[in-house]
Amino acid sequence: MAKKDVVFIVEDNPTWAATLKARLGKRFNVMTFASGEEALKNLKAKPKIVILDYHLEGEMTGADVLNEIKKRLPEAYVVILSAQKDIKTALEILKSGAYDYIIKGETAVNRLKIILKKIAREEEAKAKAFELKLRFSKIRLILIVLVAFLLVGIGLFFVLMK
Repeated sequence: MAKKDVVFIVEDNPTWAATLKARLGKRFNVMTFASGEEALKNLKAKPKIVILDYHLEGEMTGADVLNEIKKRLPEAYVVILSAQKDIKTALEILKSGAYDYIIKGETAVNRLKIILKKIAREEEAKAKAFELKLRFSKIRLILIVLVAFLLVGIGLFFVLMK
């Protein structure tokens, strides 16, 4: 069985945290945290995806946690989940490196599912691109070796012809 990707849910509302964990728990190894500080202490688990509330209890805001995650794990996909409907805030968060911004409400979980599918497609495309790059490197190496042998053979041919 393939190893499940780690997903952090950083949410101080127990109802939202439980709902998200229930929806994601079958596909991912889900870890929940009520504060940003708690999540940052556990980054050694290397989450592929972080679902992060914008307004958190504790010293750090969601924006602070996002900035710290992007410093330590720049490859992580951070999705902000917030009741904050201000477009300016959403744009600032996206500029800071968030993958997407979801406004809490009836459609939030469905929106999250769509985003997770998009992330999965991107990861698949990255894996295929890496595989193609590896194949190209192997073919290139084979061609270099063949050309080298050909040049040595031609050189030997002319040496022996004299």
